[in-house]
Amino acid sequence: MRALSRTTLRHKCRTTEDMNSLTIICDNNSKNPALEASWGFSCLIEGFKNKILFDTNSDGKILLKNMHLLGVIPEDIQTVVLSHHHWDHTNGLSVFLSKNPDVSVYIPESFPSEIKTNIKNSWSNCIEVSDSLEIMKDIYTTGELKSEVNEQSLILKTQNGITLLLGCAHPGINNVIKQVQERYKKEIYMIIGGFHLYKKDERSIKEIINRIKESGVRKVAPCHCTGTKAKDYLKFVYGKDYVEVGCGSKIFI
Repeated sequence: MRALSRTTLRHKCRTTEDMNSLTIICDNNSKNPALEASWGFSCLIEGFKNKILFDTNSDGKILLKNMHLLGVIPEDIQTVVLSHHHWDHTNGLSVFLSKNPDVSVYIPESFPSEIKTNIKNSWSNCIEVSDSLEIMKDIYTTGELKSEVNEQSLILKTQNGITLLLGCAHPGINNVIKQVQERYKKEIYMIIGGFHLYKKDERSIKEIINRIKESGVRKVAPCHCTGTKAKDYLKFVYGKDYVEVGCGSKIFI
């Protein structure tokens, strides 16, 4: 019998605990009946150097409740990233920091001074983001992309390519895709988060989603502000590469 190489053995012995993953803690929809859905978004990133909490939902009590039910310990998280200053992504921050102030919080530079002051008063490290920067090995922020609502997204580098994590894609999802591809010269493996298409008409939705597909994005996992019509069309366009997510979903990347 042919002996397995060391590389093959490492691959076969690798468990899900070793893999990069994202867990949806808060979303408008729940995949787990024990978890509470609410209009907002929060996602836990694991498998990299540190655990990262991306956005903090609209309600801190729901955030902590869902964390508890998912076995997520707030004190184990070292980094918080806020995509943009809307309430449904930031309102849970103060409640989270009351449990764990020993974190670095990355926020777009244009955030209101009140939020910056609250972060600093909690004794957390407040890092204001303007340009793209490396948060830790293989995780980057796009930097603050300008629009009616300025926003940063996260770029996760994996063996499969880039996973792009969005809050609400206010600068326009295809604009974000274009800037990421031009900067990093890599294929986008998956997009996860809010596509912000829930207010768009059917024609606009189809045009935007067709452009996403044409850009080479391989998989999509839309949630939060994407909207039912857009989700249905994404399912049609992506088929088996459409990933259904909600509170409690764990996505291995």
